[in-house]
Amino acid sequence: MAAPRMNLKLDNAVVAFAVLTGEGRKGKKSENEYTLAVEVTKKQKRDILKQVNEFWEENKPKKAKKPKEDPEKWFSESQDNKGDFVFWASEIVSKSISLERAKGTTFGMKHFKDLGAGSVVDASYSLFLYDNSYGTGIGLRLSVVLLKEFVKHTGNSTLGGEKIDDDDEGGVATEDEMSEVISDFEEALEDKDFDDAEELLEELEDHADYKKFKKAFKKAKKNK
Repeated sequence: MAAPRMNLKLDNAVVAFAVLTGEGRKGKKSENEYTLAVEVTKKQKRDILKQVNEFWEENKPKKAKKPKEDPEKWFSESQDNKGDFVFWASEIVSKSISLERAKGTTFGMKHFKDLGAGSVVDASYSLFLYDNSYGTGIGLRLSVVLLKEFVKHTGNSTLGGEKIDDDDEGGVATEDEMSEVISDFEEALEDKDFDDAEELLEELEDHADYKKFKKAFKKAKKNK
């Protein structure tokens, strides 16, 4: 059964920074990952968290009291005066994401890293519920970015004093990303889609419960 999902949208959001990491090819820690951070006000933050809480209350399992990870972690204090907070979200391109430009002009994903602070976008996100061996909580994914005003990125970006280099090739999966991989893996086993399950198992190689996942994969394949 597919995990519950909900769309979330921020119109006319001002970009704090955009980061592209990865090697652009399929495989563990190699796919392009797109991280977008936009400026939000205190009111916008309250509205987002209200929607997230309503989504949680409507879809959480009866046993669950609160999400494993606090959605507050999606926000950090703004270092500029364009907003009160910065709202983070990422996506791996092999899942589903698109970067579009208003008025139909072409602006492909290869230009994502050129989005500079001050660019204006309509950003769409996907909230999803996960309930697996990792835990129960809410994940956040970036889905569509509609570019309305373009400011080209130059140099490096900073957030909270941490330098984010253009050439940074970090590849460590976030907890939200890992939890969705586990959900997809368990769903693939249930559907007996072993090709997909084997590919997802590779992404779980560094997980503490990797041996358990590998054992479950072998058992399910043997009993197909």
